[in-house]
Amino acid sequence: MAHSKKYADLNINALLDLRDDIEVRLHNLRDMLVSHLEALGGDHAKLERLARTGRPHGLTGRKIAAKYKDPETGATWAGRGAVPRWLAAYEAEGRHREEFAIEPTPTCDAHKKHGS
Repeated sequence: MAHSKKYADLNINALLDLRDDIEVRLHNLRDMLVSHLEALGGDHAKLERLARTGRPHGLTGRKIAAKYKDPETGATWAGRGAVPRWLAAYEAEGRHREEFAIEPTPTCDAHKKHGS
């Protein structure tokens, strides 16, 4: 409780300066921790999500079918996350993403029955 008395005596500008100092210090500590984690091969984005929510992302570990395929290299992309470089390069040339779409194929008889 001694701290609250000390802070209560500060004027608004001093409190704002203190807040700025704290933000800088926390940002520097975060950067240092991320650097250490990356050096150890860790995934800091996943750990940040865990720290904020206490649970992993709901789609973590789920695999989905590829939606796009590079005809030259055979590389694929499921349409989630950042656009891969190969697709971004084609789009920069003026080509459309739909040109690289993989046709969906039914995976079981149930799809064939209901699809026709």
